[in-house]
Amino acid sequence: MKIVSFNIRGLGGSSKRRGLRELIKKERVDMIFIQESKLEVCDERVIKSIWGGDNFKWMAKPAQGRFGGIICIWCSGMFEVNKELLGRSFCGVFGFWGKDKIPCYFINVYAPCDNQGKRVLWRELTDLMTTYGEGNWCVAGDFNAVRSRDEKKGRCFDEGTMREFSNFICEAGLEDMPLTRRKFTWYKTDGTAMSRLDRFLVSTEFLINFPKLTQKGLMRDLSNHSPIMLLNSFKD
Repeated sequence: MKIVSFNIRGLGGSSKRRGLRELIKKERVDMIFIQESKLEVCDERVIKSIWGGDNFKWMAKPAQGRFGGIICIWCSGMFEVNKELLGRSFCGVFGFWGKDKIPCYFINVYAPCDNQGKRVLWRELTDLMTTYGEGNWCVAGDFNAVRSRDEKKGRCFDEGTMREFSNFICEAGLEDMPLTRRKFTWYKTDGTAMSRLDRFLVSTEFLINFPKLTQKGLMRDLSNHSPIMLLNSFKD
């Protein structure tokens, strides 16, 4: 299992699509979550230019003007989708992973910047997980929030937002695994501020079924966010 999450900050240019395609090929990615596509229209041609082959399925939530846009792409030979899940700030899929057909929920999140928008999202995600019940959940993306002072540098710190984010993770029964190779995932252009805004959150059941999971930061070159990868060292 190799899943990448990446806030790309716009996919309008061919250079970014080419860069994503090279990343997918280099890392042999099975699934990718993209945030901030900034694409109001997303079609098969665009997705193929990102994935680089024909062995894919996908779903997308269009941008509103030049804001937002969420895309999920996965290898059709690795994941068989059964249901699509859509919310105001997320899109996701339920289906069956690998040759053992493990039922999994994958949710791609792009959280609002404002605190009220985040509160609405935390409640929507918690309600979604309550509705579908316990299982193999993987919730990932750009949460636009940190969990501690150590995850932020050079900007004002909002303790209330931090506490609400941590409470959501606890209430949803999700695990926040350590990030290796990088301490931060977002960087201000001039280098004066940085935060860990991007992460993978997984349920206990997910950890049981994929016991060798690690989360690592990858090289940053296409965006002011670093892509992150969820890797299971066991073969699926």
